[in-house]
Amino acid sequence: MKLFGSEISTELIDAYRATNYRVLGQDSFVLNIGQSSKPLQKLYDEHGCQSAAFITAWNPFSQPTDDAENSRLEALLETELSAFQQHCSRAWVWSAPIEWSGLNVSA
Repeated sequence: MKLFGSEISTELIDAYRATNYRVLGQDSFVLNIGQSSKPLQKLYDEHGCQSAAFITAWNPFSQPTDDAENSRLEALLETELSAFQQHCSRAWVWSAPIEWSGLNVSA
């Protein structure tokens, strides 16, 4: 079964919603889809932003991938994002899995 015409199955969406997304740093915390987060709001306040993205190259298209390949893909993503960052006027903050603060997202 697909959700709202998505190519992603409801089972996979449910798995995403049930996942604890760990944000590692000086004050590590867990994010959960659909739940507000005081630690995330604190990061927003510290970096003067209102949105962020949690980006990872691990397990592309939600297909289990071995650690060596995941690490290789993550390194490629970091290289790409570093190149992208050079073209941005705003300071970005990231760690692996990559969390960018200061993103301006429009629909």
